[in-house]
Amino acid sequence: MTNTKEEVNAMKKKQKRHTSFFILFFLFLIAFILCGCQQQKSNQSPKQKETNINQIIPLTVNENQFEKIVGWLSNNTVVYIKHQNRKNYVYSYQLETGTSELLFKSNDPIKNVIISPNHKKVLVQTAPSTYLAKLYMVDRKGKLLFSKEVKSFDLSYDWNENNPNILAISVFYEDWTFNVLTLDINNESLTKHNFSDPFIKWFGKNEVLFQKWDKLANETDAPLMSYSMNNPKGTKTLLNNIYQFDTFNHFLMTITLDPENKENAMYHFYNESLIEQYSFPVPHFGQFSDGLVPYHDFIIKENKFITFVPYENRSIDDNEGNFKLMEYDILKKSKNVMFDQLPNEPLSCSPNGKVCLYGFQFEKLVDVQNKKIIPLVKLEKKIEQ
Repeated sequence: MTNTKEEVNAMKKKQKRHTSFFILFFLFLIAFILCGCQQQKSNQSPKQKETNINQIIPLTVNENQFEKIVGWLSNNTVVYIKHQNRKNYVYSYQLETGTSELLFKSNDPIKNVIISPNHKKVLVQTAPSTYLAKLYMVDRKGKLLFSKEVKSFDLSYDWNENNPNILAISVFYEDWTFNVLTLDINNESLTKHNFSDPFIKWFGKNEVLFQKWDKLANETDAPLMSYSMNNPKGTKTLLNNIYQFDTFNHFLMTITLDPENKENAMYHFYNESLIEQYSFPVPHFGQFSDGLVPYHDFIIKENKFITFVPYENRSIDDNEGNFKLMEYDILKKSKNVMFDQLPNEPLSCSPNGKVCLYGFQFEKLVDVQNKKIIPLVKLEKKIEQ
């Protein structure tokens, strides 16, 4: 059977309509998939660019205005404080472009700047008066989220690495009595807690650790206690005879005396189940009873602990400039000498662990991979107008 000319033309028109429909459907499907991918990307944290040590542009600033660098906002951006014409400023500084962006300014002195563990928020503490602190929470672009006033003489902080919306604030008064508060960023609220020691550390989302010192005894160690924020009656003893401790994300570090050699301290690292992962001895300072511990930091991404280690058991003054900078891989149970002779000064490593801020003003940069130190701040001698 043959088709008439009219039937053939009708079939062609029908095929064109079907073809047009499928083309439109296909384009719609592609648009939908691309939109979904874009939405997924927008919900993810932006991938941080690696720092190229050879492309770093030192921060140039008036020596009379520069106070210090405070830490990392990303792998290639730091935050610093400066003051000029009786005003105080917090800036971010991009290491490879040499550009600064204003995050915060105040007529009051800036006493402290703390960057959140996820590098998305910055807490600025100002001092309107001797016995009053004002806290400002800003995002990484400087947008003010909220502010709080806290009557105090001094404050210390510990930001929860597993829940960056919570931080602990230890409030000290002029007579050195204290209170411990937690700041909930989501609802902008402060909650008071009762602890026997003000120096607490987060370990997990809802647990804090502290030492239970006997105030009447001249002790060099004390039990390490655990307190659950979800269970006020859940205080328990984790470990005994702890000289000092610290927490790094999912790791607990404790320092004890080496039972086999009293001139050594023992560093112990535990996971969240309190299973020891690694331990090693190092010479301790002669002022062990004064609570002195060399400066250190932890590269969470690589499970590496970086610390200064004295060559022998002597006072901190006698050890001046005579330290090794050591790197300990906690899971591989290995160690590496990064530098043979360096002064014991503060350290803060970038999120990827490639470089570390170094010095009492974080004015130097340690290249971890190539084992070299470069100046990060160039101070200019200019007279303020």
